[in-house]
Amino acid sequence: MKQFIHTGIHTQGCIIPITTEDPCLELRLDEYSEEFRINIFAGDQWIAEITSSDSIRTIDREVSSLPVYNNRGEYLGNVTSLMKEQMFWDYHRIHSA
Repeated sequence: MKQFIHTGIHTQGCIIPITTEDPCLELRLDEYSEEFRINIFAGDQWIAEITSSDSIRTIDREVSSLPVYNNRGEYLGNVTSLMKEQMFWDYHRIHSA
């Protein structure tokens, strides 16, 4: 099993490793951010984010296929599909100006 966040979660003096198979892992699209951002939570604890400045090629394959939800719990797609959609709209905005 491949460790997802190499530093893990620091809690009560211990480091708990997080993997993509962890059932408490949840990815949520931040609908209130001015930029594209997917927040990654382990339970209620925020552990990382994916933004439009991250390249699809640099994101681990296991992470890129993780499902993403909105704040209402509705499935929006996986990390790769949402990043590609964001890139499409960024290019569209740039070239239609």
